[in-house]
Amino acid sequence: MPPNKSKRGKNSNRGSSSKAKPQTPPTPVSESVPQPPKVRRAFLELLEMVDDGKIASVDLDNGKFSEGTKTPESEKFFKFYQQLATDDENLLHYTIKESVGSEGELERRMGLIKWLLKDYPAIFGQENAQGRTALEIAIARYNSKFKISRQKDPGPKRYEVYRKFVLYCLADPSLKKQCVSILDNSTVSESSSNTHIAIKEMGVDIIPYLDLFDRATLERKDHTGNTPLHLAVDVQFWREDEKSEEKSEDEKSEDEISEDEISEEDISDDERSDDERSDDEKSEKRVELVRKLIDLGREALMITNGPDDPDYNETKRMSPYRYHQSSCLEHHKDPKGIGSCKNKSCKGVEFILKDAYMHFQDGTEAIKLLYNGHPGKLTIWK
Repeated sequence: MPPNKSKRGKNSNRGSSSKAKPQTPPTPVSESVPQPPKVRRAFLELLEMVDDGKIASVDLDNGKFSEGTKTPESEKFFKFYQQLATDDENLLHYTIKESVGSEGELERRMGLIKWLLKDYPAIFGQENAQGRTALEIAIARYNSKFKISRQKDPGPKRYEVYRKFVLYCLADPSLKKQCVSILDNSTVSESSSNTHIAIKEMGVDIIPYLDLFDRATLERKDHTGNTPLHLAVDVQFWREDEKSEEKSEDEKSEDEISEDEISEEDISDDERSDDERSDDEKSEKRVELVRKLIDLGREALMITNGPDDPDYNETKRMSPYRYHQSSCLEHHKDPKGIGSCKNKSCKGVEFILKDAYMHFQDGTEAIKLLYNGHPGKLTIWK
């Protein structure tokens, strides 16, 4: 039998290297700390198992796997669910970003989210390589049709995951302190806080959670030079049903109006269409949002927008009231160049702002903020 050369070689090397510096052996990759590409694949497999119901949502909601119900799927889940994948994204990041195709999958995803936040609370505050938590990403995509380039089909329920996730987190008392901190944080675009983004993306849906806003942030300008109040009164960020104008008389069909011109007072609330009631509710919500922002930080009324640049043209700076007028003119301009804006939300917002200025400021200062120093300039409403 030939001698064991490999064994003798090792012994010989050890003996001859007594005078040389020992080489540090490479650190082995521990199976208990999977590497990012492997974690990413595991996350995608786990989400597929959750979506298919192979990891039961009831188990996730309860936050436990008993010994008798453990499966290969659940074993894999527990091995990876606290790991970080590519770009330092955790399972919560993946849960809200990956494709969702049905109502059932959406329900199971939310079950996973609730379980993760309960069993592993630290995951909520974890940031990815870009410094963004899952909540920040979801707020930024709350009302947008964002699509990850690597995905051909984001799934019909994809955007509902963002919305449901945001609303669940903001309403959870156990996450309140972290939500306040996240909303106050500046985003990747630096000066813009997540409060600014929430006002733009969530619109009137943010109303129940305004107590999470830091008052100092309400006076802060974003990268465009606008405060959250400026953004709230900017028509371009309103929902489509809020932006639309009421129909003019010549646009109404014959079945919408009788020869006798039935007055609005003659129509009971029960006889009004669902669309009419919905429009009124949307109008009231927008006015409520503006009013509550003023109540939270009335100092924002006195801030004119524009960059903090001493060379910037001061005549271009606008108070929230003037900024709203400018925005309304841009989006509700009569194509014939006549008449005035009939949008209910615009009328309500104008009234709330004007009333606030007259109550919080003396007459001279109010005039300056309302009309940029030109008291003779009329509003666009009659």
